Amino acid sequence: MLFKRLNLDKVLVYYFVLLLYLGKPFAKLTIVPNSNFFIVNFLVVIFVGVYSLDLLNKSIAMKKINFRFVIYFMPLILGLFNILRLESYDFNNFKKLMGMLSLSLAILIFYERITINNILSDLIYKIQNYYYIPIFLLFLQTVLGKSGTYGLIFWSNPFISQNIFDLKPQRIFVAIAFTYFFIVKNKNNVINFVILLNIALLISYSRIILLMFISIIFLYLILEKDFMKPVLATFLIFIFIFSGSVDYIGLFLNSNLIDQEGKEFISIVCAEHVEDGVKIDDVELKRLYSKRNVDYGEYPTLPRYFSASNLIEFIEIENIPNILINGKKNICLNYSENLSLDSKYIQMCSEVENNFCIVKNNNPNLFTSEAQSAQLGGNLEFRLDLWRNLIQQIVNSPRNLLIGYGIEINLPEIAEPNKDYGNLWHAHSSLFSIIGFYGLIGVLLFIFIFIYIISSKSKLNHFNAIILLSLIILGITDGVIETPDLSIIFSFMFGTLKK
Repeated sequence: MLFKRLNLDKVLVYYFVLLLYLGKPFAKLTIVPNSNFFIVNFLVVIFVGVYSLDLLNKSIAMKKINFRFVIYFMPLILGLFNILRLESYDFNNFKKLMGMLSLSLAILIFYERITINNILSDLIYKIQNYYYIPIFLLFLQTVLGKSGTYGLIFWSNPFISQNIFDLKPQRIFVAIAFTYFFIVKNKNNVINFVILLNIALLISYSRIILLMFISIIFLYLILEKDFMKPVLATFLIFIFIFSGSVDYIGLFLNSNLIDQEGKEFISIVCAEHVEDGVKIDDVELKRLYSKRNVDYGEYPTLPRYFSASNLIEFIEIENIPNILINGKKNICLNYSENLSLDSKYIQMCSEVENNFCIVKNNNPNLFTSEAQSAQLGGNLEFRLDLWRNLIQQIVNSPRNLLIGYGIEINLPEIAEPNKDYGNLWHAHSSLFSIIGFYGLIGVLLFIFIFIYIISSKSKLNHFNAIILLSLIILGITDGVIETPDLSIIFSFMFGTLKK
């Protein structure tokens, strides 16, 4: 088989492992500087292309087309149909084909899962004595990701799209679960501590991660019937969170792991959202957000922070103890030190000394302002509005409902043409992205492939089922199969769902 002669099966497995542990920056490596020509997209095209040639040669030699051939090529045919609909062959349009490519890749992996499993098992055997290395690597990624996401630490490179420190915790969480439940054996106390603390840091970061964690624990209990380990781990993780230790860690990171421009960025954001007599230039501030790859819309994204109170706010508990909000304090500490009138971001301030703005409260709690509650509610409202408006537009056209709008246009432009969504091109949800780009045909194709894999007589791979569930939950509110980093992990878990 050409696929095996070229050792692409090994390349695929090794690349998956690298992508799993190195995350988004590795997935955003580009061939052309400052572009969306991601290496991951080209590798997927190569994998799928070589495998497609093999299937074609076999079908020609056998003079028949089997079901394996049909189900593999169905997503590719749908993708080709949408290429033919294009009026402009801009590369930015082709990245939207990742949704269909990932489905064909899942089928490829499904049929080659025995070979892939042997390669992965051999790799795990070779590194089993060094398991602590990926664990500490994940811990480092979590720390840097928590401090680097949304502009706190920023470093870009023409060949790495966006912020290299934008290590989205949602992605890392998948790897955490992978490590904690299935790779690590005979862990020592230090490793246990690092793993539990790592998960506690992630959970305090995002509401969707909390839901993912609870779902994974629940499914693990059902599939493995092992109560002691997950219950004990969950108890210890929440002890970490509600002891306030997570907040103190965040306080240290947010105070020490920030580049100089990041300090100015935080100071400008503090001045923008706190009534202190400082007037910020909204146009220049928006450019600063864009430069640091931070969302700026009706509810500008605030600098990310650690805090157990994220979870408490989620369930709307009032009178939060001070010990649980330390991660929110001091992010604006001495912020006036960076408010120079020479800055292009500052229009004026009521009091000036040595060309710097003077403010009454030099350590305001940014997160008690209306900006915080607006952002928390705005995140959900933003998604619901986008999905509702997109569906309203789709159902008004039977043609678009059936085959979608294609890959020519960004979905937010369809939902609300007069609203600025920045660089967002998908629907912030894999489900709605499939409907928007490919219509009901795309949705039915996805369901058909899922049922086909599930109905296989092979036994369920419990580990992959747990990870796939977390990806599905994430895919409800975020892009999974349409983005280059998560789509590969999704395809791998989907394709190896059965042993």
